Amino acid sequence: MFDAKGERQMKVAFDSKSLIIDGKRKLLFGGEIHYFRIPPSLWRDRLEKIKRCGCNFVSTYIPWNFHEPVPGNIIWDGDRDLRKFLRICLDLELYVIIKPGPYICAEWDFGGFPDWLLGKNYKLRLPDKQYYDLVRKWYVAVADVIKPFLITNGGNIVLIQIENEYDHLIEMSEEFTISKSEAREYLLTLLEIAREVGIDIPAFTNEGRCILGTEIINTYTYYPNIPLIWMWEFNDFDRKIEESKKLQPDKPLMIMELETGWFAQFGQPLYEVELELTEAITKSIITYGAAVVNYYMLAGGTTFPYWHSKGDYGGIGTCTTFDFGGVPIREWGDINRKYHFLRNTGYFLKTFKDFLFESDYDYNLAEVTKGWDDVNRLYLKGSKKISSGVDTFENIKVLQRCNDRAGFILARNLENEARDIIIKYTIPGKRDKRCLPIDGVLRLPPKVSLLLPLEIEIKNSGMKILHSTSELVAINELDDKIFVYMRGRIDISGELVLSNKDDIKQIKGKLKVSNYSSGLKINYSHRNDVIFKAGNVMFIIYRDPNIEKLWLEDDLIINTDFEYLKEIGSTAKSKKLYFITKPGDVLSTSLYSAKKVKKIIIDKKGVGFSQDNKTGFINFTCSIKDTLPLKTKWLDDWKYKADSAEKEPGYNDSDWQTVETNISLEGAGFIKHGYYWYRTAFDVPNGFTDFRIKANTNKMDRFTLYVNGIFKWIGIGSPELDINELIRPGKNVIIICYDNAFHTKAHPHEGPVQKLSGLFYPVEISGKCSGRDYKKELVAWKVKQGLTGDNLGYAGLNYNDKDWTVAEESSKYIIQQELGNLIWFRRWFSYSLRKGWVAPVYLNITELRDRCLIYINGELIGKYEDIGPQHKFYIPENMLREKNLITLLMEGPGFHPVKQFGFIPAYFKEPKLGCYYNAKNVEMELTF
Repeated sequence: MFDAKGERQMKVAFDSKSLIIDGKRKLLFGGEIHYFRIPPSLWRDRLEKIKRCGCNFVSTYIPWNFHEPVPGNIIWDGDRDLRKFLRICLDLELYVIIKPGPYICAEWDFGGFPDWLLGKNYKLRLPDKQYYDLVRKWYVAVADVIKPFLITNGGNIVLIQIENEYDHLIEMSEEFTISKSEAREYLLTLLEIAREVGIDIPAFTNEGRCILGTEIINTYTYYPNIPLIWMWEFNDFDRKIEESKKLQPDKPLMIMELETGWFAQFGQPLYEVELELTEAITKSIITYGAAVVNYYMLAGGTTFPYWHSKGDYGGIGTCTTFDFGGVPIREWGDINRKYHFLRNTGYFLKTFKDFLFESDYDYNLAEVTKGWDDVNRLYLKGSKKISSGVDTFENIKVLQRCNDRAGFILARNLENEARDIIIKYTIPGKRDKRCLPIDGVLRLPPKVSLLLPLEIEIKNSGMKILHSTSELVAINELDDKIFVYMRGRIDISGELVLSNKDDIKQIKGKLKVSNYSSGLKINYSHRNDVIFKAGNVMFIIYRDPNIEKLWLEDDLIINTDFEYLKEIGSTAKSKKLYFITKPGDVLSTSLYSAKKVKKIIIDKKGVGFSQDNKTGFINFTCSIKDTLPLKTKWLDDWKYKADSAEKEPGYNDSDWQTVETNISLEGAGFIKHGYYWYRTAFDVPNGFTDFRIKANTNKMDRFTLYVNGIFKWIGIGSPELDINELIRPGKNVIIICYDNAFHTKAHPHEGPVQKLSGLFYPVEISGKCSGRDYKKELVAWKVKQGLTGDNLGYAGLNYNDKDWTVAEESSKYIIQQELGNLIWFRRWFSYSLRKGWVAPVYLNITELRDRCLIYINGELIGKYEDIGPQHKFYIPENMLREKNLITLLMEGPGFHPVKQFGFIPAYFKEPKLGCYYNAKNVEMELTF
């Protein structure tokens, strides 16, 4: 057994099987939540949902730039109150894995580094004393907050991550070469700094093989689906897991990014990961013996501008939504089928955690005897036919995990078509083989993975489940009765083999019971739920997805159409269940209580019920009417005001800062994101022809170019443009509106670690004057930070817009050329929500050209691009009030996006306010 320092026993330690917390083995099952993407008033709601999902930990980054936006000004209050977040986790008995970087990635601006580090020649992410000194100051600040919450101080933080995905930097960086010994030194130095400031818990890094053999644990990501790169690619991730177990024999298997989705980027479709993928990943890593299972993401959030990053592989920005492809707890707080699958997985892990610690997988224990394609390996000197499927990159996999008493089989079909297979497995504790199923074949539908039980003892019954084509979810005892909960897919035939011949009492569904050896074989269909009793055991086999309605509590079993069981309160004579559910005319509930239920009251009204004498379950229905609890209404028409006066040649820029073009914005001290104006002038003699301009940029940021106040170009890149028609003899003014929207996430997928902004290359003017070549580099520029509207607070609640122009309500608004490329719009709406209801609100920008920023009551909440994919923008509940102001800052295209000439007007269609769903808080009281 190891501890963090190798010197003394701690409250948290680890070995090859698991973490050991206070002397007990713990399988950590949970996921990622980013407090910095969720308003603090919603933290408890999201964390409670995580806890109710059966999870026992959360993981979160601590972005350096979020907390230290300017040097020395470290913020730990308001929406940056990390202590509050950790206290809620502690209150809910959730362990925490903390990840303070200094580099975090996270699809977050500059990978979490503060922008003020740019332009100062710091060697970020590299072994460098000056950089280490900066990190030490950051770690000191972090330690001051988290030390009381470390488990070694009686808190709940059990692990710390050092850096992130350093392998990627070593393998993919085109900026610098890093040896493995340098990388190792770098990560170990970060750990040493963490120890010096008092962070004395075990440490890991994610995707950093260079630290193998040290006390730092190397953890892995598991992303079989990455849009536009690969889909359903499991072989490489399976290989990485096996590699981890071989290369770190003294450390637990930790999967710190287990895919539930993928982030959204402008110009790419919104991608939502299928439930089947999440199931396949989960069942695979359980079979491989993962000790820490961290779903990334478990709870979605919002990347408010300007915290987003550039986006992978030529991206032009990540979207506002960080719903991450339909995660179990959505950006707006709703839950989905992935959530309920994870709840069921939580029941499984609670039931079988001891087995998982005491077992291992072995490729030699199970094989497919029917169902493989004929596979022929081709070599230079011949070929070889094989039939086992092992190491063939076939998409059918069976893998047995067992000890000498029990086991499970992973049966995984990643093909696009169903496969009919027969599995021959090794009976745990014996050398004998048995076929599954005994009769017929096991049909594996496309993209389906199963985790099937073998020789599972049902305690206090004298009975074993020898095998089944139904998956085992949980076993529990309640009121001296034993319940076994299973699930089956409608297209898989049910077969359950029991070890003895207790009488079978059929309760629901059709059964075919026959003798098998010394026990019984029971066949059934998964087209409907099946219930039967064998001895003192009640088997409940749910047709998928009915298992998602199951909630298991200490003294209650609940099957309900009510979507989410938030909490339970108990007294000696009653129990109150608090649900949140969407409306429905007939909502059915079936429950089993250890105490005799005399009365059921729902929202203060009695409900009639009946009891099934065969099962003891109480059944009742009720209705929740959709009373349209949310009401929103526009209170006035749009008002608008142009904001492009700076483009005019005669604009007074005398108080602007002068910046040379060999200096980036960051180097000149401009570290804020947003719009910047650049202006400069040059003289042209008479007789000019063929004048052109070349703007050399970083090819990442968008800018708009004006010549003598006339719009010429907008886009990303370094265009060379004909400006001869716009030039005049004498003084000419070049104006550039520059959108410093994002940095990279300091990851080689997005480009350089340090992406600089602004015009830090000279702008070149060329042409001919009286037949002679004319060349000039525009070096000195006047620069202003922000638009006039930014600086005067156009989006603010108290701003007086009485002199703005009113746009009469219409279905479409077209902006005329005289307004320029930047226009502000303001409009008020009312909001009311009936007490006891939940109705997360969105603003739907159905169509707008080209892009806009969205403000609610002065808060910047979103960025829209007409190339998509995001149209709906979540308005967090804490931002809403009775009367609300929407402000749009709209940027128009100016010219044809392909031809790049000719005027194309900006426009937008009337935005819509709506809600993602509405649900009612329901109180159900059981009296005994």
